[in-house]
Amino acid sequence: PVRRVSYSGCHAWGIPTTCGDLDAARLLLEQLIDRPAQLMDAGGGSMCAHTEALAAVTGVDDLDRRRLAITRATISESMITYPPLPDFPAIEAVGWRAINDALRGKMRPGEAARSIQSDTERILSRSHPASPQTARPT
Repeated sequence: PVRRVSYSGCHAWGIPTTCGDLDAARLLLEQLIDRPAQLMDAGGGSMCAHTEALAAVTGVDDLDRRRLAITRATISESMITYPPLPDFPAIEAVGWRAINDALRGKMRPGEAARSIQSDTERILSRSHPASPQTARPT
């Protein structure tokens, strides 16, 4: 069996609290996440989050169809998604830095994984202190 491992991100949008035109910002977001815009994005090679738009992408040739099949299999069988988490930006920051260091040979892959784990635990412990029932032994 083939083990597929991948790390990727996708577009994310938000409306800042300082927005001067909330209605226009909401309309823009609705357009960006709607099927036509997502289909255009997926047609350019992106893996969009709009499932109907992504399902409509067929690939332009055999190689592109194979790439799509591999990517879809990876998403279906191996993808981890995160729940809404206010601390996620800090966790993602330590994660991408460690992954980047490992890719550049500044850190061994196992060391990067341990670093991400310990940094994530540290970040989460600040906002979600462990109760006696959930505390892990040290």
